[in-house]
Amino acid sequence: MKSARILTTFVLLAFSLPLWAGNALVDMLTSQLGVTPQQASGGAAALLGAAKPNLGGGDYSRLIQGAPALGALGSAAPAAAAVTGRPASTGSGWGNMVNSASSLLGGQGTTLGAAAGLAKTFDGLGLSPDMVGKFAKVTYDYISQSGGVGLASLFKGALPFGF
Repeated sequence: MKSARILTTFVLLAFSLPLWAGNALVDMLTSQLGVTPQQASGGAAALLGAAKPNLGGGDYSRLIQGAPALGALGSAAPAAAAVTGRPASTGSGWGNMVNSASSLLGGQGTTLGAAAGLAKTFDGLGLSPDMVGKFAKVTYDYISQSGGVGLASLFKGALPFGF
């Protein structure tokens, strides 16, 4: 009877822990950039989402296997609005300016459009657009430590911007 009660308590605690609890990447982002765990998990998930379309299925699987904290965020991270409780900005700002420029460039604006999407997501997380590059650098460092420089370079090459 006592073991069943302990198991029930453990299961309830496990399901009530936030996504970012014990996530090595989230820990690095919060300690190095001074952001909240919610901002860290949302921003890292946004970066992974921006990189994923530029990675082949095998490369994406290698990235997730080599950097397990990314896999945890990529498979279950909530959208920016759900993380922050407020929608991403839809008014004027850097993201809208880049979206406008991207539409003027036609097909060449794909990279700008992806960068604008990241800026908008980060704005919804309460972070400035300059934090995108900072998040990318810390995420690159995490992947280097976890899965090696080759894997980190794969991630860096898949992002729609340089850093």
